[in-house]
Amino acid sequence: MGSEKICISLTRRIEKQHFFHFFGTVSKTTRELLLEWNKENPVDLSSDLKMPQFTVKKVVTGHCEESSLIGMYAFGHEKLSLE
Repeated sequence: MGSEKICISLTRRIEKQHFFHFFGTVSKTTRELLLEWNKENPVDLSSDLKMPQFTVKKVVTGHCEESSLIGMYAFGHEKLSLE
């Protein structure tokens, strides 16, 4: 994908964790690249993923756009709610 903009953050709440993951590219505008989630299974969690202290309760996906002088850039995001 060339130059990528990736940002990961973790926020805490009482007895719950929320993991936010944003991804996209700043090398292609929305006219050149379309990001879409797979509607049936947008996030495939590997069976190798081990988090004995947490259970994934909910996955929410979405997208956003950021504009600049030369065009709009698309970014996807996902939020995993863990308990």
